[in-house]
Amino acid sequence: MLVRPRMIALIGAPLLLLLVACGGGEKKAASPTTPSGGGGGAQATATSTGGGGAQATQPSGAGTVTVSITNACDLVTKDEARAALGEAVEDPQSITVGTQSLGTTRVSILSCSFEAESGRSSLDVALWKAEGVSGNEFRQIAEQVLCAGKEKVSGVGDSACWYDAEQNELQAVKGNALIDLSITGADRPNELKTLAQKVLAKIR
Repeated sequence: MLVRPRMIALIGAPLLLLLVACGGGEKKAASPTTPSGGGGGAQATATSTGGGGAQATQPSGAGTVTVSITNACDLVTKDEARAALGEAVEDPQSITVGTQSLGTTRVSILSCSFEAESGRSSLDVALWKAEGVSGNEFRQIAEQVLCAGKEKVSGVGDSACWYDAEQNELQAVKGNALIDLSITGADRPNELKTLAQKVLAKIR
C-alpha cells in the first residue's frame, strides 16, 4: 500500500520540535523505511485498519496524559471523516512509523488517511505521543516552537493553532499527545475544528 507523501512530510516535525526543546545533540528525524530487520530508528508500515480500540489512563503528575493507542484510525470513525469532508469516504489507511528516541524523550508516531470516494478530497490524521516529558512541558514546547507566530485556536485541547492562514491544517496538544489534522481538496475549517475536539476527547 502506498505511503502518502503528505504523511511522510508530517513525520519529521514533532521530532525536530522535541529536539529543539531538549537542546540535545544532532539527531536525524525519523523517516519511513522498509523494515530491514536490524538497527534502531523508526520504521513506517502502511496497513488497512483493523479492530482494537483506544485505551487511555490518567497517571499522577500534573499535565501528563498516558495514551495507549496503537492505530491512529481508532481516533476517527468513517462517519466523523465523512462529516469533516462533507462526502463519503473510503476505508482508512493507517501508517505506523514507530518510536524514535531523543535523549530521555521518546516519541511514537501514528497516522491515518481517509480518501473521499470521489477522489476530490482527503483527511489526514497524525498522532504523536511523547514519553519522558510532562504535558505542561510539551504544551510549552508546542506554543514556543510549533505554534510560534501562528493563529491560535481556542477551545481545542491544552493549546492549538492553525498551521497557516489557509486553515486547512490544525495542530493541537493535549497532555503529552499532539495531533495534526489536515484536509486537502476542501475548505472546511469549522468541520476540522469540530473533528479536533472529538479526537482529543478520545485522549484521556
